[in-house]
Amino acid sequence: MTHPDTSQFAEFKAKRDQWIQCLSSAKDPNSVTNQITQMLWDAAVFRVINEARGYAEKDEDGNPKLNGTTHDLINRGFFVLQAGAIRRLTDTAALTGRKGVSSLWCLLDEMERNVHLITREHIFATEGLQYDYEPIKKAREEYLAGRGACFVPADLWWENLRDRHDQIDFFAGVTLDKRSPMDAMRPEIAGYLKKKLVEVSKDIRTYVNKFIAHAATPESRASVSADELAITLGHLWSAHEGIYKVANFVSIWLLGGSGLGGLAVPQYNQFKYIDRPLVTSANIQRLAESWHGYSNEVHQWGQWDWHECEAEMKGGGPK
Repeated sequence: MTHPDTSQFAEFKAKRDQWIQCLSSAKDPNSVTNQITQMLWDAAVFRVINEARGYAEKDEDGNPKLNGTTHDLINRGFFVLQAGAIRRLTDTAALTGRKGVSSLWCLLDEMERNVHLITREHIFATEGLQYDYEPIKKAREEYLAGRGACFVPADLWWENLRDRHDQIDFFAGVTLDKRSPMDAMRPEIAGYLKKKLVEVSKDIRTYVNKFIAHAATPESRASVSADELAITLGHLWSAHEGIYKVANFVSIWLLGGSGLGGLAVPQYNQFKYIDRPLVTSANIQRLAESWHGYSNEVHQWGQWDWHECEAEMKGGGPK
């Protein structure tokens, strides 16, 4: 294990801790991993609903006997949730500061700004790895000498160290014969990963900015041809794939951690009662009463006039 004694190493350790916190903190609901976990879970639920629609009984016109009002809300709600999640994960703000955000793009941008700290020596030291694997390789050869098939202790697995060096060779853009403890990650690595995120999310980001997060004016929408956008499930699945690949790559190869672990495993029966109707025929009238009750409530809002406005203003403000 190397023990660099420099102020830059201390700075790297602090930065790395911040990056890991942003990426995978289990306690932070806004960590990148938690955001991705929720996004993929919601997508899995929607895929189940979509699959179930294909098995629904059809009417005489070939349309599924499903309540259009309910499923329209499910569809619109799903698209808003997913588009918002993708927009947040690819937010191009800043990771640090009073207005810092936990996004995958921001994490990569911060790493790109600090590539001079991401050196071979610093990586091996923070990951607790022995820099020179030749002594371990030799010790393994001695251990195996004269033995038949046997278990090799983990502390003699020198191949892991070799592989980590090979990975850093790629990140630094060097060859084995030019390898140095001071080899630093090329900014092009983080730059490419940022570009990959932008490419898989650009249409969705525009849609969110103009139709969901902000009610953009026709003039504002025209400036980016937003009205021509047609966000499909294909857009969402492509964004999911790109975001997951990049986040998993960062976790394993750049920060020396584990993978994201795939889709969350339900700790309960996620299909329980899914075969039950939402409501029985006997209660449909009550649903109609609920609908009309809300309709009347909205109608009452429309009666708010200048007299009530005046009364509120004199009475101390909005009620």
